[in-house]
Amino acid sequence: MKSKVIRLLLIINIPFWGLSQNNLEANRYFDRFEYQLASDHYKKMGVNNLNEDDLLKYIYSSYIIGDFNEVVMYTEPLLHNTETEPFFIWAYAQSNAAIGKNKIAIESFKDFKDLVKIDADFIDLRIKSLELISTWNEEEYFSIQNDNNNIKKGDFSGYKSEFGKLRYQEIGIDSSGQILDASKINDAELLLLKPFFLLPLGIKKKIAIQSGFSFSSINSITFVPNSTDVFLSIAQPVHSDTVLNSPHIYTGNYTIEDDLIINLKKWDFSGFEDSSSCTHVTINPKGNLLAFSKKHKNAQYSDIYISKKKMGVWSEPEPIKKINTKWNEMFPLFQQDGTLSFSSNGKIGFGKLDIYIYDFTTGQVTHPKSPINGAMDDFNYFIDTMSHQASLTSNRQGGIGDDDAYTINFKVKETIARRKTQKIKKSDYLKLRQSVYFQFDEIKTVDNLTIDSAILNALSNNRELHVQLDCYSDNRGINQYNKELSTERGQVIKKKLGDLGIKLNKIVLNSHGEFNPPINCVKCDEEQHEKNRVVIISIHETKKKNAI
Repeated sequence: MKSKVIRLLLIINIPFWGLSQNNLEANRYFDRFEYQLASDHYKKMGVNNLNEDDLLKYIYSSYIIGDFNEVVMYTEPLLHNTETEPFFIWAYAQSNAAIGKNKIAIESFKDFKDLVKIDADFIDLRIKSLELISTWNEEEYFSIQNDNNNIKKGDFSGYKSEFGKLRYQEIGIDSSGQILDASKINDAELLLLKPFFLLPLGIKKKIAIQSGFSFSSINSITFVPNSTDVFLSIAQPVHSDTVLNSPHIYTGNYTIEDDLIINLKKWDFSGFEDSSSCTHVTINPKGNLLAFSKKHKNAQYSDIYISKKKMGVWSEPEPIKKINTKWNEMFPLFQQDGTLSFSSNGKIGFGKLDIYIYDFTTGQVTHPKSPINGAMDDFNYFIDTMSHQASLTSNRQGGIGDDDAYTINFKVKETIARRKTQKIKKSDYLKLRQSVYFQFDEIKTVDNLTIDSAILNALSNNRELHVQLDCYSDNRGINQYNKELSTERGQVIKKKLGDLGIKLNKIVLNSHGEFNPPINCVKCDEEQHEKNRVVIISIHETKKKNAI
């Protein structure tokens, strides 16, 4: 049995002659790492009817996709067999931890530690995490949902750039190099990650790369603030030069009119210079810090590195010692406030990759609790403070594909008492703006209507401040109708503010219709129309003689 398990864990791609058609199909998916499909087919065959090899593959597939109850159920009988490969004891421990059976998980981790004399520190970390998990409270005031744009393959969230929300999605390529449609993607010979902008109403705008990079996989793009310069990480998995198979960092220029990245060049510290893999590149809002994950040649784990820009020149990257461990740190992503989110399996957490946030000023690392983090891999965490939303990527159960992008809708605890605990300077209040977009010819908002908590705080605690609603429509239709439509949209926001306890006499509504919109255009395209169907919320100081 041991030799069979070793063959399983190495995932050697050899055909299984003589199997039934169902077995053949299930094992074909397993050998191609399609673990969800493999699991589904093993279930169709009847798990209790599987031979030893297939049962182990089913347990392995269940563990990879996060079907932890199945792992516990079918691994338990194997624990009495002295030849059971230690991996399955590990999977049993992790799965018990994931379903809340912490005591059983701790004992199983101890059994695993006795069998495997390597990485004892990592096992101790898991045990310590389980001892603490019961004391953690779940994150409050939010809901989390699977993005509508996800497909049955990989979907990755990104950050909100000045050109749009970045997303990444796997496409399938057949043996002739043709892109497959969604219905045939399971037959793909190659999966490549491609970037796009996610615009309002779920519109996707693809980002193209200059010729010569057709069979490339791009897992990160970051724009240099206030410019069209970009950094991106590119891998070319089928290139004849095997060095190019691993991801490396390039620079380029983004042409807005063509949605094309051109002038690609290897960055000075791309990874080619020391034969390392460099990926997940990100730049802070000030444009003077660049972070990425780096895995040295022959290394087992990756670290996060930082480069600083001084006098227009990027310094040689150095590891961020305060966050790196001897295990994996990866998926760095700068936040709008200059902090850095990243993922790690080398810190106290729920297991696999957890999200953490590093503050460069204080040197502190915070760890969001459930359900932002969970028993599966969680990464690419980005908070959009203006929309009061965040995004992340996870392979947690309940998703649509392998990895899925999720949107977190933070909720304000809508009471004046809570708002008073949030202290912000008045000068900062006057900088607050929020844009609420509307559907075509509707007073219904594009996204869930959530008012920025900082705006609520400003209005609740400062008599000398008021809120202004500048209401617009696109330029389709007659002037009078558009003006009335923009007024109705403003009334929607005004009512929402009133429902949240803001006095109506502190709300000024300016109806502009189609005149002087945010995007000045005559023959507007659809994206420009979308940005003009908006109510802009801003904070202003009330003159003393008109004080409310």
